[in-house]
Amino acid sequence: MRTVFAALAAAVALSTAGAALACSCMPQTSAAEHLAGTDLAFTGRVLGTRVDVQGYVVTRFRVAETLKGRAPRTVAVSHRTVGATCGLSYRPGARVLVLAERREGGVWRTSLCSAPQFPEVEYRQAARARPTG
Repeated sequence: MRTVFAALAAAVALSTAGAALACSCMPQTSAAEHLAGTDLAFTGRVLGTRVDVQGYVVTRFRVAETLKGRAPRTVAVSHRTVGATCGLSYRPGARVLVLAERREGGVWRTSLCSAPQFPEVEYRQAARARPTG
């Protein structure tokens, strides 16, 4: 009986641990709201990735167009790749829309929660409608 109870307790612990480690993002109501919560938005091509000393993956992009903020011709953005840590991956050579936040030390960071949730055209429309200045 104790063995059955121990097995049941272990199964419950494992099932709730998975849920506790899952990524949870606040849903955005529109591309405009999502864009407003970022510091940088751009389209570009993935040049390559490396792992930094803190264990983040750093992906370099060749910027094609900046929708919000200021981006150099190439920009490095750090992120995780494991889903439970809200990670995401980029395929080398892929053309992507990236939304990133400026972090301490000037590091650009993105995550699954920052990933576009709406069609690119809606982010473009939101960027054009944003007041300047």
